[in-house]
Amino acid sequence: MKRLWLGLFLAVAGLACSDATGPAELNGIYGYTAMDDAGTVLLLGQLDLTFHDDSTVTGSWIIGWAQDADQTTEVGPQVGEGTLLGLLAADGVVLGLNPNVADDNVFLSGAFDLESLPPGLVGEWTYTTLIGPVAAGRFTAANRPLLTE
Repeated sequence: MKRLWLGLFLAVAGLACSDATGPAELNGIYGYTAMDDAGTVLLLGQLDLTFHDDSTVTGSWIIGWAQDADQTTEVGPQVGEGTLLGLLAADGVVLGLNPNVADDNVFLSGAFDLESLPPGLVGEWTYTTLIGPVAAGRFTAANRPLLTE
């Protein structure tokens, strides 16, 4: 399974190395919602994404438990805050929430949903360790913040 994720990441990296120009209009803060496979909301937060001309995506994240969420649910290291790194593909992105860690990572693989208002990403989050995927679910990220200060 670990090879599957590595293969997927490398495939997206290959697509992302095309001459595509980074869509600056997609830069911004995205309200993040992570759910389990049944659609129960687990986490809420925000992703601050910057799309670059070389097809890389950089940014930061702040994520916390949703009110009344079962905090014993395995979600990996996506509670707290950190930096992210990813790649832009033809129809979406692959983001790593823990780019400088060899183990214990959360990956977001999402497709652009430009028809919704506001536009955003929809896809799957996957928590992986050296033994492979440990937990997964769905996520949405709308181009607006959900958290207020």
